[in-house]
Amino acid sequence: MTPGPSPGEKPAGPILGTPAPGSTPELPKVADAGPGVAPGTPGLGTAPDGPAPIRAPEAGGETAAADPMPKVAPVAETPKPKVSGTLKGSGTGFYITRTTLLTAAHVIEGCSAVGLADGTPLEILAADPSLDVAVLGGAPDVGAWLKLSALEVPKLGENVTALGYPYSTSLDQGLTVTSGNVSALRGIDGSSNRVMITAPVQPGNSGGPLLNKKGAVIGVVVSRVDDMAMLKETGSLPQNMNFAVPSGPLITFLAKNRISRPQGDGVGGDLSVELPKAYEDAVVPLHCFR
Repeated sequence: MTPGPSPGEKPAGPILGTPAPGSTPELPKVADAGPGVAPGTPGLGTAPDGPAPIRAPEAGGETAAADPMPKVAPVAETPKPKVSGTLKGSGTGFYITRTTLLTAAHVIEGCSAVGLADGTPLEILAADPSLDVAVLGGAPDVGAWLKLSALEVPKLGENVTALGYPYSTSLDQGLTVTSGNVSALRGIDGSSNRVMITAPVQPGNSGGPLLNKKGAVIGVVVSRVDDMAMLKETGSLPQNMNFAVPSGPLITFLAKNRISRPQGDGVGGDLSVELPKAYEDAVVPLHCFR
């Protein structure tokens, strides 16, 4: 599901999506971090106000004049059908508003349906295959989203944490947390649209958030160097050469596509001790169906 590079452009990194069970993915030199999306359960809309009050009968048994407001039965939004089909792959997404998710574009590439693991269907609001980011709408409101600010940018050498769901179609370990540091502020081709990190990531981590020590989003995990391709070319295995789209290009992408973000700070907290529970609600597995 790795988008093809433009003429003369080097690939940003290998796909980290989880392939469908039994499949054997090709090994590009740089692979993206994780394709996919899965079904989810539709959320219920909020019903309008109930029927207008009816006045009690007047003394003597006669009914009072009818209230000028007609009696209207509540109307609930019809739940959307769950996503179904043949699983193609999986990835990670995270809330940036109450109902909007951010992920990697290759996670949703070639999918006939995209959804949460519980079957909730999602819609693609915007995508940039060259930057490798996408925005999905229609997610249920879990009351938590991650802080994404222009003031929070990757800094060379700072400690970072990557959250995601690697190999979620094969394993059931839940949300995983890995740590490392920002090892370079450019991609392997010198692009400023990538930063290199040492936090370990696997297929399925694609689209997951990269956090600084304050818990703010400073990037989206998208790719890693292909170990076997590098071994063949150089005779040595690379160690912890993984990549994320930094917050600057992310915010520009959101502004260009008129994706607004809440005024509040969202989920935050010191990550040096443990991961606050709210992050488990704000970071979700995605499934892609053929």
